[in-house]
Amino acid sequence: MSGVPTAEHPAPPTPTVTVTPPAEGVLLLTGDGPAELLSQLDRVVEGLPPGPLPSSGPFRLAVVAASPRKFALARRVVEAGRAWRGRHDVWFHPAPPGGPVAVVFPGLEPDFTPQVTDIAAHFRLAPPQLPDGDQLFDRALTALTVGRLLHTALRQLDVVPDALAGHSVGEWTAMVAAGMYPERVTQRPELFGPDVFRFADTQFLAVGCGAEQAAAALSGLDEIVISHDNCPHQAVLCGRAESVAVAGHRLERTGVPCRTMPFRSGYHTPMLAPLLAPFRKLVRELPLRRPEVPVWSATTVEPYPESLSRVRELMVRHLIEPVRFRQLVDRMYASGIRSFVEAGPGSLSGFIGDTLRERDHLAVTANSPRRTGLGQLLRVAAALWVEGHTPRFDLLPAPDTGALPSPAQATTTSTTPATGSSTPPSTDPSPSTAAPTAPPLPPFPPPPSTPPSPPPSLATLSVPPAPPSPSAPPGPATGGGSGSAGDGTVKRRSPGHETAGHETAGHGSAGDGPSGPGTGGRATTPHGAAGSVTSAQPPGPPIEFTGSPEPGQPRSRPHPTTGSSEPGRPLAAPTGLTGPAGLTEHIRHIDPTEPGRPGTARSNSGQPRSARAETPHPGIAPPGIEHPDVAHQGTAHAGTGHPPGQPPGGDSEFGRARRGPSWSERRGQADRPGPVRRTSPATEYDNATEYDVGAEGDTGADGTPDEGHPVLRAFSAVLAEATAGAEDVVTAWRARPPATGGEPPAGERRSTVPAPSHRTRREFSLRLMPELLDHCWVRQSADWPDASDRFPVVPMTALFEVMADAARAVAPGRVVTGLEDVRATRFLTVAPPSQVTVTATPLPDGRVRVVLDGYARGTVLLADGHPAPPPPSGEALTARRPSPVSAAGLYAERLMFHGPAYRGVRRLEDLADDGVTGVLEALPAPGSLLDGAGQLLGYWAMATQPRDRVSVPARVREVAYFGPHPRPGTRLSCVVRVREIGARSLLADLELTGPDGRLWCRITGWGNQRLPDDEVLWRNGLFPEREPLAEQQPGDWFLARERWRDTLSTDMATRRYLPAGERDALLAGPARARRARFLGRVAVKDAVRRWLWDRGHGPVFPAEIRVGNDRSGRPWVTVPHGEAPTVSLAHTGTLAVAAARPPGTAVGIDVERVTERPRGLEGTATTPPERALLDRLDTDRRTAFTRFWAAKEAVAKAQGTGLRGAPRQFTVVATEEDGLLLVRATASGLVHRVWTTLLTHDGGDYAVAWTEHEEGKAP
Repeated sequence: MSGVPTAEHPAPPTPTVTVTPPAEGVLLLTGDGPAELLSQLDRVVEGLPPGPLPSSGPFRLAVVAASPRKFALARRVVEAGRAWRGRHDVWFHPAPPGGPVAVVFPGLEPDFTPQVTDIAAHFRLAPPQLPDGDQLFDRALTALTVGRLLHTALRQLDVVPDALAGHSVGEWTAMVAAGMYPERVTQRPELFGPDVFRFADTQFLAVGCGAEQAAAALSGLDEIVISHDNCPHQAVLCGRAESVAVAGHRLERTGVPCRTMPFRSGYHTPMLAPLLAPFRKLVRELPLRRPEVPVWSATTVEPYPESLSRVRELMVRHLIEPVRFRQLVDRMYASGIRSFVEAGPGSLSGFIGDTLRERDHLAVTANSPRRTGLGQLLRVAAALWVEGHTPRFDLLPAPDTGALPSPAQATTTSTTPATGSSTPPSTDPSPSTAAPTAPPLPPFPPPPSTPPSPPPSLATLSVPPAPPSPSAPPGPATGGGSGSAGDGTVKRRSPGHETAGHETAGHGSAGDGPSGPGTGGRATTPHGAAGSVTSAQPPGPPIEFTGSPEPGQPRSRPHPTTGSSEPGRPLAAPTGLTGPAGLTEHIRHIDPTEPGRPGTARSNSGQPRSARAETPHPGIAPPGIEHPDVAHQGTAHAGTGHPPGQPPGGDSEFGRARRGPSWSERRGQADRPGPVRRTSPATEYDNATEYDVGAEGDTGADGTPDEGHPVLRAFSAVLAEATAGAEDVVTAWRARPPATGGEPPAGERRSTVPAPSHRTRREFSLRLMPELLDHCWVRQSADWPDASDRFPVVPMTALFEVMADAARAVAPGRVVTGLEDVRATRFLTVAPPSQVTVTATPLPDGRVRVVLDGYARGTVLLADGHPAPPPPSGEALTARRPSPVSAAGLYAERLMFHGPAYRGVRRLEDLADDGVTGVLEALPAPGSLLDGAGQLLGYWAMATQPRDRVSVPARVREVAYFGPHPRPGTRLSCVVRVREIGARSLLADLELTGPDGRLWCRITGWGNQRLPDDEVLWRNGLFPEREPLAEQQPGDWFLARERWRDTLSTDMATRRYLPAGERDALLAGPARARRARFLGRVAVKDAVRRWLWDRGHGPVFPAEIRVGNDRSGRPWVTVPHGEAPTVSLAHTGTLAVAAARPPGTAVGIDVERVTERPRGLEGTATTPPERALLDRLDTDRRTAFTRFWAAKEAVAKAQGTGLRGAPRQFTVVATEEDGLLLVRATASGLVHRVWTTLLTHDGGDYAVAWTEHEEGKAP
């Protein structure tokens, strides 16, 4: 079935086009303190000479590809005084540690796409001859070849390692780099073939936990071992398939995500020993030498021995003993190494970052698939210079302007062009007085360097694509290298992701998280990094759209006295962040399909078109994520007292200074009723094919099918495509030629013979579309490693361009003048990548129907040229008043989640009862201009509605273009006219006019789906790092209720709270239990976050709290910093409770619904004295018994045992006022004080019981 997601091997990359992007400049500054450094920075920003600089200073700052935004960030970073390593291309250290540098070599990677052709050409090295095959041996040779080349280039830049190491086969690369055996050996492919390297029939299982926890799951199993101890949050098991399956089941029951690796080899296990005779012979004959640089072994966790005979022994041990990379990193750090450079686009930076998370260090990768090889080497040099080293910037390509001073002088850099002679660095220690020349600012923000290293990922490995041809450097055709646009400008990549090797890192190093035995890939652990491997992941959730009713259907009007579309139900009054009291009687009735009215749908010629029947359809293109400018990194401080994780100078409830009225305070100034027609839910479309994370049984909370199951998701996709196919048939029939050869019926267009359909397979990924890291739905911490947890999606407006491209392919030479009936059926996610079939079908009337299978469809209008623009509508908005929020505030206050690539709103002008006006700027990112128009519509809903304020673009009836797309930087005026608003829908018309006042684009019938929310959901969505969903209760416990009212809102909440691995574990569990289990995670994570906040911690995102269970089922948590509290949680139905206490404190909590119990349960669960106690209570016996039961459960949890089917082991010995019970544990004799309370939820009563902070003593 085509709709069922399956794991695929990545296709070989398409040929690339050679494009040489311009070299980037780097600004280097030093100073004796923050004030001096800031003074130098200010002078550079003002275009003045930086002034006298010390020959060396303890404070170092580097900025690559300088821009005003980066300068502003650099100022904040310096003011904060904390080490900052590479995010947004800024590096800073107040006290560079210097010290030894290690170069580490990656092993096998599933998506190994190195960018080294430009490096080889620049340094006049032999072009790398990479194998064409994709077998294990070919991949090993590729890793070895790339590693050697990068090691050579680094040494050319005076990055001379003090130590070498590697992961798995990367250790052999380290031996070659150290000169331990001749390079000619590596040029004999037969030595790496199946005659030498044989495989054992074993299976690998990557697990999202440490080796110690994984080892506990191996008890009693045969032929299974830990093969890789990669880092604290990932290990790999290897063994007989049956034993691996049992171990995986054991771990998954405790909440540990597991992933079977798609290959069998047995490397790094004793099972390989019987097959090593050919390899032992090779090792005996191998010509060995002592290393020129110490090589560390991940087998012995120490440098290779001096004795060559012991080296040969160790090479054999390397294949039959586990890879102990975590311990290796610890030992190398203890030896004094503080800077780690990864020689390849691999996963080791992620391993290192997870291992050294709380320790000051640098981990930087020397190659990235998302940037040119030389561009990444420039960033490596900047990172190392800030750490106190002296790389040779003068040996890198120069930007178009500027001159390179010596690193000691530390002014704005440049290097000489590759085609010219190099300018040697100055050795004059005197201060430089030359005026620096800032590098030219590209029209699109250059990609920032990678954030601090992600912790590891747990990935599904697959055969990687063939490496790029050495003769074809990466270009825009594949998005490789720099991810350059066609004009040579660099597309922005925001922090938090690197497909196969992050660039830089602080105390959370950069790099792809681990994935299998030292490989990158799709993340499934709670801390995983996203990879670009195609894997079996559920597609993005479909979005239902409930839009305008059909012509002729009954329309709802506001109630004449309440203003509500439901008689007798008044609209909610505004409170806090809410909107106006209502939109009442003067709301006009506007039929968007009635000819001659303002809402009439028209063709590009300006003539009215007849209304067509519309089918329900979901939408796409939610707002993207806000990227905080600065986040906590490293451990070096300069006495700022800045809270960890809080952007320097930023706003936070954790000690920020208010800078003026907030959005919520200013918003009330705009609250006024308006003339927008309201519709009732009964008259809106309703699409019942939704994805539901929390569905119970076979249906979701609202009775719709539970699409958490892959089969149901596939079934829904098939239904959506069947609907699209039916619509294509109807459309073609309407445009058919007349049967008799006469004139077509009135109103129908004359047909022509259509061309055949054109079908292509297209990848949508962050590798090809890095700008989509600025279009993410879910907020996570700035240095979060797994891009999939941010939920980056393709905007609906970018799909306009995809459809236009597909139409032009079948109608070359024609001009796209518009689109009609654009509908999206599912979010199109790009992390992990989505492979989508795009079908373009020419219609007889010259239009082209385009379908993105499973995701979107629409019809593209073509002509010989753009039509003459009609005059703008001129229709006045009602009750216009100044917007209470500025364009900058729209993003700074997180009303829109978009990052810089999609921040197209440049000015918010007027807010009206029925619309909004503003100024947009055309940006390079595909679809960004019209996405900005959609942001204005979204803002109108946020500014005027009391609840359900977030809305998602869902469909467009017609888009008409009256000229070519404006160039980047062009500013256009935009008017949004809201036509109607329903409980779940929003419909508007939009017009964009250019600087000359001429209409460029008119959009008719832009429909958004409104997402249900309340005040708690709204604030949690805006500020998840400091706003909980669970409610704190008297007694210091937390209650989580199910607040979401549709499956899309459920999915968004799930993504905020559960990283990929935890989401996978949730979906893998029984459907009936998902809702309650998710609520349990919400309750316990918010309890832990509040516990941290109360102890002075800064913002903590829910996904940063990891939750698991030990072998007895007792929950445990991990926290980003410091020691984690002890926790307990319970859930039932749509309620969950949790409590967090100081480490080492026993705690237990339980919740039970008050209901009729089976006969005999009371006699089984209570002792005679307890029943006598129940008899004496004057409360309802069901309620009293439920309180007793909950109290027993709470004590059993505090003991760490659970009831174990023996509730009489815990007896209630006394009851006191205010719900206090005394419960004796028979085994220990201790008496626990247990508090109980009753609450009502959804018409039912519940008893909650929790233990006091300290246990009582035995009587």
